[in-house]
Amino acid sequence: MVSVRDVTPRKRYELALESRNDELEVLNRIVRHDIRNDMQLVTAYIDTVLDHEPLSDEARSQLETALRRALNTVDLTDVLGQLMRATNDDERRRALDVGDALREAVDDVREGYPNAAFTVDSLPPATVFANDLLDSVFVNVLKNAVVHSDRDRPSIAVSGAADDECVTVRIADDGPGIADDRKSVVFGKGAKGLGSPGTGTGLYLVDTIVSNFGGAVHIEDNEPRGSVFVIELPLATVEAAD
Repeated sequence: MVSVRDVTPRKRYELALESRNDELEVLNRIVRHDIRNDMQLVTAYIDTVLDHEPLSDEARSQLETALRRALNTVDLTDVLGQLMRATNDDERRRALDVGDALREAVDDVREGYPNAAFTVDSLPPATVFANDLLDSVFVNVLKNAVVHSDRDRPSIAVSGAADDECVTVRIADDGPGIADDRKSVVFGKGAKGLGSPGTGTGLYLVDTIVSNFGGAVHIEDNEPRGSVFVIELPLATVEAAD
């Protein structure tokens, strides 16, 4: 007896999904290239005016506000592209060394924030099944620690440990800390504190990427003050790589 199954609905779903992904990719290119290029031009013009034109205090304050908003828009275009990649199953994954990714992320953020002090403890040899977005996870958490600090010279300590199943990365800061009722809320889409700088999407991106890698992220209190972001990722296995 031959069983015949109608696959037309499934095929229609697959075609619709493919079409939706194509449309999102076009939107991603428009946002990341056209809008990003325009906003970078805007920030360059504002910088030029601030540096070379005599301005009243009020005009300077307004231009500085406009510059911050423009820079936030540029950041958002980066986040959009990374979110698109994070939710794309075709994004190539491979075994990556966590220590290498962490050290590269620290070097990247240190260059952008020379006023911050970073220390990196010895990291265990550990590989995870991930892609280039692993670097974005660490960069976003490190930047978050600096941007939200109330210190003139923020101090961030990076450490790691591994067991037979996973590697745990701890990024500790000496900032104001995060209240218990906000420790999970901060990973929500667009979540940010009142008057907080940034776009409010960096930690949402972190949670999305880590979850797609099969891991988890949470926040603990640091002693005597500050927060510790704890990132847990499963170790790479032969089965996962295949």
